[in-house]
Amino acid sequence: MAGIGFELNKLFKEKGISAKARAFGTSSVILAGPLLMGIALIILLLNFAEGQGMSQEGRNLLVVMITYATLGSLFITGVISLPLTRYVSDMMYLGKNRRIIPALLGSISIVLPAGCVLYLILLVRSDLSLAVIFLNLALLAEISAIFLVNGFLTAIRNYKGLLGSYAASLAITLVFVWILTQFFAGSVTVFLTAVVIGYGVQLLAELILLYDFFPVGNEGYYDFLPWVKHYWKLVVSGTAMNVGLFGHMFIIWNSSIGQQVQGSFISAPEYDIPSLYGYLATLVSTVYFVTAAETRFFTRYHRYYSSLNTQATAEEVDNARQDMLSLMWHDCQQCAVLQGLCTLVMLSVGLIFFEQLQPGFNLEMKAYYEALCVGYGLFAIANVLNQYSTYYTDYTGVVINSLVFAGSTTLLTYLTAVLDLRQYFGLGFAAGCLLFLISSFLRLKSYTADLNYEVLSLKPFVQKDWMTEVIQKISEDEEE
Repeated sequence: MAGIGFELNKLFKEKGISAKARAFGTSSVILAGPLLMGIALIILLLNFAEGQGMSQEGRNLLVVMITYATLGSLFITGVISLPLTRYVSDMMYLGKNRRIIPALLGSISIVLPAGCVLYLILLVRSDLSLAVIFLNLALLAEISAIFLVNGFLTAIRNYKGLLGSYAASLAITLVFVWILTQFFAGSVTVFLTAVVIGYGVQLLAELILLYDFFPVGNEGYYDFLPWVKHYWKLVVSGTAMNVGLFGHMFIIWNSSIGQQVQGSFISAPEYDIPSLYGYLATLVSTVYFVTAAETRFFTRYHRYYSSLNTQATAEEVDNARQDMLSLMWHDCQQCAVLQGLCTLVMLSVGLIFFEQLQPGFNLEMKAYYEALCVGYGLFAIANVLNQYSTYYTDYTGVVINSLVFAGSTTLLTYLTAVLDLRQYFGLGFAAGCLLFLISSFLRLKSYTADLNYEVLSLKPFVQKDWMTEVIQKISEDEEE
C-alpha cells in the first residue's frame, strides 16, 4: 500500500483541524471503502425503508442480505487477495504492467463462479423469489469484484477518483431508491435493485480508473497462480484473519439471541449493530500505518535492504538495520497510543452518538459495544505489528499470529455461546484479540532480534515442480 500511502500522506501535511479531518475521512474511505459503504448503506436504507412503511421483517431481511453478501465476498476474495497483491507488486517492479489487467480478469473468473455457486445453495433454501435470488447473486458478484479491484487500486494514486466512485455509488443508490419507490411499493426487491445498481456504478467507476492506469494486455490471465501456490501462507493468513474478524458474528447468530430472518438467513441485531460500529475503531490504526508509519518506514526499509545488495560494510548494514527497527518500534508505540485514545473516544463520545443514531440501543447492546470496541482496538494494534512482519517476509510468523487470532476468538466466543453467557458476549472476541496482540508482538520482536540471519537465509523463489509446469503450459496455450 505504500504507493497510495505516499499520496494520502500529502493530505495530512495541510494545516488546520478541518484539513486534518478531511484527510482522515478521505483516507478512511479509500482504505476501508467496501465495508464502510456497506455500513453506510445499511444505516441510510434502514431509515428510508422505515419512512416508506416497510415492515420490520422486510427491513431485517434487507439488512441481512447486504451483510451476507458483503461478508461472503470478503471470505471468498480473502483466499487469494494477499498473494494476488504480491503478484501485482512484483509485475510492476519488473515493468510488466500489461499483465495486471489479465490477472484481475483471471482472478474474477475463478472467484465469482465459486462464490456464486456456494451462495446460491443458501439462497435456494431460503424460500425467496427468483428476482430476489438473482439480485442477491448480482450483489455478491459485484462486491466480490470490488474487493478484488481494490487490491489492484493500491497502486493508483488517483485517490480523488476512487473517493468519487464511492460517493457516486452511495448517491445513485439513494436516488434510485427514491425513484423506484415513487412507482412501486417499498419492497425488499425494490431496495435491493437500487443497491445492485449503486454497487454496479462503483464497480464500473473503479474499472475505468484501473484501465486508465494500466495498459491492457491479453495474455497471462492465470500467471498469478504460482504466486498463490508459493505464498500459500498468505492464503492461510488471509482466510484466518477473516475468520477471526467476523467468525464470532456467525457463532452469535446461532446463539440464544440469534433469530431466523427467513430460511437460511439468520442474524443477531443486538450483537451485529454494536459489532459494525465497534469495527470503525480500527480505522485510526489503518490510516496511521499507511499514511504515516508505512511511508516513513519504507524509506528506511529500502535503505537497509539496499545495503545488503551493495558493497556496504557490516557496520553500515547494521546501522541501517538499527535505524529501520528503531523507527518501526517508535511508530508502533505511536500507533498504540493513538488507537488507545481513539478507543476511549469511541467508548464515551462515540457511544452517545450511536445511541442517538440507533433507536433501541439498549443496555445489553451497550455492553456488547464496549467489549467489541475494546476488542477491535486491540486487533488494530496487533494487525499493524503483523503487517510489519510481512515486510520482513516472516510469513510463518504471520500464519501463526493469524491462527492464534482466528482460533482464540472463535473458541472463546463459542464457549460463551454454548454456556449461554449472554452478559459476556463480545468478551470472547476481545480476549482473542488480546492474545493476537501478544502473539504478534512476541513474534515480531524475536524475528527482528536476528534480522540479518533471517533475511539472508531465505530460500529462492523459483522452484520447478508440477504446478509451475501446468501454469507454464496454460500460458503457452494462451500465447498460441
